[in-house]
Amino acid sequence: MAALTLDALLRGLKKGAPVPEPVYLLHGDEDVLKDEAIRALVDATVGSSRDFNLDVRFAPDLTPESFHALVNTPPMLADRRAVVIRGVEQLGKRKTKLRDEVVRYLASPNPTTMLVLVVAAVEEPDADLVRASTSVELEPLAAERVPRWLQHRATTLGLTLAADATELLLKAAGNDLSTLTCPCSARIWWGPRWHEPSATARCTRLACRTPSTGKCRASGHTVCAAIKRKPRIGPRGVPYGPRASWAVPSAPHSRPTTH
Repeated sequence: MAALTLDALLRGLKKGAPVPEPVYLLHGDEDVLKDEAIRALVDATVGSSRDFNLDVRFAPDLTPESFHALVNTPPMLADRRAVVIRGVEQLGKRKTKLRDEVVRYLASPNPTTMLVLVVAAVEEPDADLVRASTSVELEPLAAERVPRWLQHRATTLGLTLAADATELLLKAAGNDLSTLTCPCSARIWWGPRWHEPSATARCTRLACRTPSTGKCRASGHTVCAAIKRKPRIGPRGVPYGPRASWAVPSAPHSRPTTH
């Protein structure tokens, strides 16, 4: 069976679709999209019960016994639970007790557990694992698809990203998703007029933003004005405050406090 793409996976997980498969193998060179696939699979499987029914482990930390217990633990107050195991490439292609236990489990997986096996970028997936699971290949997006992905990412965070802000982010950070989503590598500093950002504009990364606080998880910086929700409007119709957008024309002297 040919490997799925992320688009095909997401279509299959739409509301009303059948429950996810018991085992997924995520591989390819785009780790950001792997994280996106994991979020979608976990949401479709356990939803709001993730605090009780989600386990994330690294393959090198497991033994055959701990793996067996992990995938056979019954769900708590839910129909299914999810287990994510990263670093699966470290199982090796030669026979080990842990790899043998994983292969044995894949032959008859627990129907109440969704298992997601994640292979790191640039690593080739184990052929035996590919054959025994639903394989999802996640490769870097084509350059023309990155702006749309960036807009989608902003929407999932409850943000509106102005078209000019998207262009500026891509100019500053390029098309690499890990660069766009890693803490504070794309920085957008305001120019002489606040609605005219310079080429080194400062902006915290979308994927690192904590929606409830508006701050980058890694740096603590507030999300800059290039990313907005509902800007506050002053008496003269001028946006102000940390949610103002430089993409909205305004008087030169009306400089918002962005950080």
